[in-house]
Amino acid sequence: MNHDDSMARITRHAEMRIRQRGIAPGALDILRQFGETVDDGFVLTDHAIDEGRRALRAQIELLEKLRGIALIEVGGAVVTLYRADRKRVRRLRAGNIQI
Repeated sequence: MNHDDSMARITRHAEMRIRQRGIAPGALDILRQFGETVDDGFVLTDHAIDEGRRALRAQIELLEKLRGIALIEVGGAVVTLYRADRKRVRRLRAGNIQI
């Protein structure tokens, strides 16, 4: 469903068309992420929008389930995960990690 060319160069022609057509600043990323891949790029079809909507709903559900979970990394390695109460959240924000 997506290419990993998110750093593609935007030509002056494309910049002009983006401005002329009132395309929102984040539109290119959304088109790449959710658009249907075609030979020369992406097209945001009704089907692609439906798939994207389902994927985003699933992400939102997971986000809600993970509310309050702390993931602790040390040296690039995941050390632990736990449900953080308000006191632990304050400690984490202050940089006082207690595993």
